[in-house]
Amino acid sequence: MAELDYEVLTEYTESSCRFDILIRPLSQIENRNGIVFENKVKSIGERLQLDKYAELGYDVVSLALLPESFDNTGHYPIIEYKKIHSILNSLPLDIKNCYHFFINEYLIHLSNTLNIYDTLRNYINETINIKIFRDELNKCLENINLNINDTRTFTYFYFYNFSKHLKAKNSNLIFGTHDYGKEEELPPNTRWIFRKDLQGPPYMESLIYRPFDPEMKFHINKDFEEIYKVNPFIIAPRIELWLDLNYIQKCNDSDEIGEIMIGSWTKELVTFLKEHEHYKALFTRKGSRNFHYEKVSLKDLPFSNLANRLMKMLSLIGEFR
Repeated sequence: MAELDYEVLTEYTESSCRFDILIRPLSQIENRNGIVFENKVKSIGERLQLDKYAELGYDVVSLALLPESFDNTGHYPIIEYKKIHSILNSLPLDIKNCYHFFINEYLIHLSNTLNIYDTLRNYINETINIKIFRDELNKCLENINLNINDTRTFTYFYFYNFSKHLKAKNSNLIFGTHDYGKEEELPPNTRWIFRKDLQGPPYMESLIYRPFDPEMKFHINKDFEEIYKVNPFIIAPRIELWLDLNYIQKCNDSDEIGEIMIGSWTKELVTFLKEHEHYKALFTRKGSRNFHYEKVSLKDLPFSNLANRLMKMLSLIGEFR
């Protein structure tokens, strides 16, 4: 048998980089040429350090569990796990062979994992109804164990796709395009920003620094104009979800799995809302920041339903034009 002229390394480090998989030719090690495979199964919409790997002289390929795993269209080749599943599934496996047995077990695990995301994707995009969603989810979860990180990833997956849905179909709910931390005297409104790596439920929020901006499709009520002139406030619509699929599998359609809220950090605004008879009757407070919240249930998860809920909630303090 001819000797291999390449080597395969895993978790290989170079400088400050750590490669998931590195394949490089043995005859050119000193030139550091090779292919880096960046493997992502629990991250959504990230390019991460791929550019840095390329700058070191490597070709870069993304291994992606989902189409959403890498938001790097046109930069690097992407191999989805569905393709890997298809290749492995085409092999003539004999489960009496111990190596083949492990490959077959991996195929089952991979199939179940992909089916979970497909089922969730189909429900939130309304290509299946809630009954079919439950039936399919029950099948997917028969032979798979989920943990807290899975729950956070499912929720982040939802937020990532919901933000894309809003851009495409609910532009009224797009308040800005910036991230947190702009240094202008009066920062611009942010895009919908989502996080899963903090304590508490994963969240998705937008910060409206300019609630009276005439270019916005959403206009806040003039009741708040005098307060804003004295102390400019931020309006923060927020979504918090906890997509624990084990719980969702058993809960009722109307049971709470999250919340939508409107908040502000400005005491004068919160006090005004608390004391004004009209708003006092409309709002249910939660904590010091959120002057109104409403529960979200499983039946609210389809994107059009949640978008409508958000518009109805924000209409309590303004109007869409």
